[in-house]
Amino acid sequence: MFITSQMVFHLLSRRYPVYPWEGASGGVPVRMVQLYRGQALERERLYLLDELTDFSSVPAGEGCAFLILSGAPMKLPETFRGSDAAFLPEGVGKLDLFDEVNALLAALAQWDLDLRDACARGALPQALMELGEQFLEVPLVLYDGERRLTCGAGDRIAGDAYDLFLDAGYRLHPGSEAVFLYPWEGGEGQTLCKNILLDGEAAAVFLALFGREMVPAGERDLFAHLARYVAAAYLSDVGCGRVCRKNDQQHKALSRILYRENYRATPEDRTALARYDWREDHEYLVVFLQPIWQAGSVLDGSYLRCRLEGDWPESCVLPDGKDFAWVLNLTRGGVQPPAVREYLTAFIREHMLRAGLSNPMAGLSGLANLYQQSCAVLSIGLRKNPQRWLFSFGDYLLDYIFEKFSCELSAEQAIHRGVYRLMAYDAENATDYIETLKTYIAHQFNASLAAEELFVHRSTFLRRLHRIEEVGGLHLDDPDEILHIMISLRLCQLLSPRQARSVS
Repeated sequence: MFITSQMVFHLLSRRYPVYPWEGASGGVPVRMVQLYRGQALERERLYLLDELTDFSSVPAGEGCAFLILSGAPMKLPETFRGSDAAFLPEGVGKLDLFDEVNALLAALAQWDLDLRDACARGALPQALMELGEQFLEVPLVLYDGERRLTCGAGDRIAGDAYDLFLDAGYRLHPGSEAVFLYPWEGGEGQTLCKNILLDGEAAAVFLALFGREMVPAGERDLFAHLARYVAAAYLSDVGCGRVCRKNDQQHKALSRILYRENYRATPEDRTALARYDWREDHEYLVVFLQPIWQAGSVLDGSYLRCRLEGDWPESCVLPDGKDFAWVLNLTRGGVQPPAVREYLTAFIREHMLRAGLSNPMAGLSGLANLYQQSCAVLSIGLRKNPQRWLFSFGDYLLDYIFEKFSCELSAEQAIHRGVYRLMAYDAENATDYIETLKTYIAHQFNASLAAEELFVHRSTFLRRLHRIEEVGGLHLDDPDEILHIMISLRLCQLLSPRQARSVS
């Protein structure tokens, strides 16, 4: 988490009077608190000092922060420029303050972890806002022109939320994602606002209502940090179909990449997906889902989308005619393909689906290839094992290669002529030379093991092997010829009985 010194100073100010140093450069990142004892200063540290410190001897501390126990704010040397500092009146022991700041840093880190975990589980924006109440003691509202989510005393601004959304979200800062302050008319208060952008426009606005007093910088930092997670939860909500919007650019961009022939992801596509943190260096998996249609039953696509994207927030379901393509971001989801396969094993039985899984691959530009893999493996798998429902591309890669190979060359061109001769000889003489050759290859050219499986003596097997070489005109000691024979035998498995008879 990006904990800032202003967050710490603000949270301490709820218990003690804290006075910011007028020359401070603004909040700096803080990862650790230390007592200052004359040591060299390090970035991202918060040092505790008191008025007995020789401030003229404190080295330049750019990128670090200071909390000074003093009876009154004092003038600090120029060496403190580039750092952040605040004064805390005497009456608090340095060791007690050290423990308290340490506890604050730990609580902020845990808060961030809770928010992160909630997002990973696909929590709704409301749940994220409720977690925000731990440090933001102000009303929170999420509004998108269609629905309003409130937290705390959020109903206090419900009546004006719509006008506020239009003014703040569209007119004043239509394309900005930065946190900005919106003053209410009549001086009744002010609101921190954070636009949630979809396709470059404000789709929703996240608000925190304050009174007439100035909004502290620490409160602004806390709000900005919470707003990042609320925005992510809202966009996930949109992507999962729980909020249906016409400008859902994530699903649109993925549909273009997968379904348009010879289409490559454009910079605009990458920008749209980057808003959901789907990036080129992430690893993806595509699953092609085919309903097993039965009379009188139709699988509701919107239900399937909500169910899958609800269980796997970092994924998108895209209709493909009567079928579906399910795209998973493995990197964002923190999952591996075996976990997806295990989930699908039960899911496809429950919903009467067949599924083809692509190999995992990094890069948005390769999603179209993954889609083709998932479609191809389902087609090949159903032909080879029609009783099964789930097929992985890695398990059928050789079958895919051989099918592509046989599409380019006819069987007469591709299959070794010696294999043809053996097939014809077996048919005419009721021998099993082809099966003998397969067994020999399957046992990695070990004659003893092959003979044992065929229940013949080793010398008998060797004579048979010599006869195979004579009939087929083969050279089983030539590695290139062995490779050609192995490919030919695999191609023969793809031939129909009629094709096999014709080539023999």
